[in-house]
Amino acid sequence: MLFSEAVAEAETARHLESEPRGLAVLTYAYAADGKRAEALKTFNELNESAPQKYVSPFSKAIALLGHGMHGAAFSGLGKAYGERSETMAIISVYPLLENVRTAPRFVKIQRQIGRLPH
Repeated sequence: MLFSEAVAEAETARHLESEPRGLAVLTYAYAADGKRAEALKTFNELNESAPQKYVSPFSKAIALLGHGMHGAAFSGLGKAYGERSETMAIISVYPLLENVRTAPRFVKIQRQIGRLPH
C-alpha cells in the first residue's frame, strides 16, 4: 500500500467530514507512513474530541492499531462488541484490520460476533 497516498486521501476526507472515524483513519495512515509526530497529534485530537463528540471504541481501535498498540486496540474492539456497534459487522473486511486478522484475540472477537474468518 502506498501510505503517502493514503495520508493524502485521509487528509482530504478529514476536511470534508469531521467525524472521529476519519481522524482515526488519518492517525493510522500517518503512523503507517512513518509520520509519528503527525500520528500522535491526530491521536491526541481524537481523544480530546471525546467530551464534545462520541468517539466509538472502533475508531479508537483503528487509531491504536496505527500506533502498533495491538493490545489496547483489541480491548477497544471488544468494547465496540459490548456496545453492539454496527461497525463490528464489517471487521472481517475492514482494510485497516488486515494486519491483525490472524491474531488470536481478533479471531476470538470474530467468533463472538459470528464473523468467522474464511
